[in-house]
Amino acid sequence: MKKAIEAIGIISGLITIIEWVKNWISGTNLFSPLGIGCLSTCIFCLFLLVLFYRKKTRYTIYKYVSHYFRRPNLPYYLSEKEIVYTYKSLQEMRYQKKITLIAKVDGLSSFKGKFRWSKPQELSKYKVLCLSPHNKLTLGRDTTWNTYTVEFAPAPKGGKRVVDILIDDLKDPNREAIPFCSASIVEHTEMLRIKIDLEDNLQFDLDSIRFSVYNNAASTFPILEDAYSTSGKRSIIECDREGKHLSITEKFPVFGYKYQISWNFK
Repeated sequence: MKKAIEAIGIISGLITIIEWVKNWISGTNLFSPLGIGCLSTCIFCLFLLVLFYRKKTRYTIYKYVSHYFRRPNLPYYLSEKEIVYTYKSLQEMRYQKKITLIAKVDGLSSFKGKFRWSKPQELSKYKVLCLSPHNKLTLGRDTTWNTYTVEFAPAPKGGKRVVDILIDDLKDPNREAIPFCSASIVEHTEMLRIKIDLEDNLQFDLDSIRFSVYNNAASTFPILEDAYSTSGKRSIIECDREGKHLSITEKFPVFGYKYQISWNFK
């Protein structure tokens, strides 16, 4: 397919040049209907080749189109979703998810979210708190996911509510948890932030840091992957010089996609 587009683009470009030179020599209109048609075909082929060869460009175009035309039928959307995963040490962590809801209907009064850790653990072992104003917090289980439902004061249409969930005292004495943090986009979301903070004497192995995008929550093969670079190369990944704070900010993450940061420790 790529070779066919390349061939069509080259032929169209050659015909355009020949037509332009021929018309210039004869003193006629430089842009004949044939030349304009071939030039348009050449430009279109170049555009398709950019989409084929540059995954990041293709993804960026798709996410903006998707943001405006692919929206789940929910009574709210998220103006921001922020996840902070903190390593107090290699054996103790905490996980915080803070979302900002915008109501699309009058009377929105609850939100249901989910989480899971890469280390298997019973729900009763988690310490789950809601740090934002709320009336009730209910925990549950759905297949491999732990769920939480937060009830709060009813919001008017267009009103904002913040749900700030903290999962604290995550214990991992045998280091079973895999060093990554991911977010599945199951709501219409305008901004996603993922942050990894290291305390104690921990540091990231900078060469191991990867940001990956998957086109569904269960996929094991990313459609896009970016490695952290210390050379100043432009990247979505931000890391401080001490190698203790890592983050990504993604505008208009795609509904149904999964975004993940992975790393190793020094």
